[in-house]
This record gives sequence, structure tokens and C-alpha cells, in this order.
Amino acid sequence: MVSLKKIVEINREGWVLFHSNSCGYCLEIKKNLGIIKWTAINKRECSNIICPPQITSFPTWLNTRTKKTWSGAGVFR
Repeated sequence: MVSLKKIVEINREGWVLFHSNSCGYCLEIKKNLGIIKWTAINKRECSNIICPPQITSFPTWLNTRTKKTWSGAGVFR
């Protein structure tokens, strides 16, 4: 399981999780993290807002500094 310290490190590195409340993988990440870690992580819910053009699926991580993306559910497994 990912630690709260790791969440803080991910946030400091500039990573943001783009997710949808209708995405099964996203809901699995939320469940696995728990409410405290889920609240602490940098994230944007994309169901009701326009996501950046490089976000084509959920969940997708975007590094706001390097503009690199990573898609998939396995980041917290």
C-alpha cells in the first residue's frame, strides 16, 4: 500500500491524477487509497470540466512540470 509520504512526494513532483467518477479503475484507486490519501493527492475530476488535450482516457497522470503522461490503473498496486 502506498504511504502518505509517497503521496506528498508525488504531489511535489508535479503529478496530477485526472479521473472520472464513472471510471471503474478510478474508483478502485480511490478505494485502495482510502479517504485520507485520496483527499491528499493532487487530482482533477473530468466528468464536468474540460480536460487538457493529452488526457484521452482515465485514469491518467499528468506531470505539470514535464508534461509527461502515464495512463493506467496499476500505479498504486
